[in-house]
Amino acid sequence: MQIEQRERELTPLARLGEAFDFSMDDLRANRNGTVTRRQRRKVWRRFLASFGTAVGLFLVPVIVGWWLASWDQSLSLLEFLTAESALVGYLTGLLLAGFYISVNISSFLLSVDILRGQVVAVSGPVRRYGHYLFVDQQRFLLEAASLDLIQSKFHYTFYMLPGARHILSIEFAE
Repeated sequence: MQIEQRERELTPLARLGEAFDFSMDDLRANRNGTVTRRQRRKVWRRFLASFGTAVGLFLVPVIVGWWLASWDQSLSLLEFLTAESALVGYLTGLLLAGFYISVNISSFLLSVDILRGQVVAVSGPVRRYGHYLFVDQQRFLLEAASLDLIQSKFHYTFYMLPGARHILSIEFAE
């Protein structure tokens, strides 16, 4: 009951800010083409989580391969590192990490975008198709809860990181 009442009290822009996790300070900075410290931290956390997952997907099969190779204790270090089970671990790890990175490439582009510190604004009427949102020539994949706040054919301005196409903030366009 209190949550519903609170949502009714929020302005449409405040609801967008809550759903997309941006503040008015973030929006002001994004209008000026910059990223706030808070947004940097949030994006770095997302990048580090993706990077850590990729490293884990590579290392787990490698460690399993080394563990299997260690059963034969008469191996020299070079033989140990190039044992068949270790090589299978290397290849499996590379395949898993490579697949993960290719599917999540936008998360890895976040680091480049944050280092540049450049924010791009995209404005225009919004078209929705399923969970996809199209504005100008850009396409965004959004969660259902966030997508429900965006009305088709209304004009919005999206402030985003250009390489990863990560939305930082949104406002109604005139």
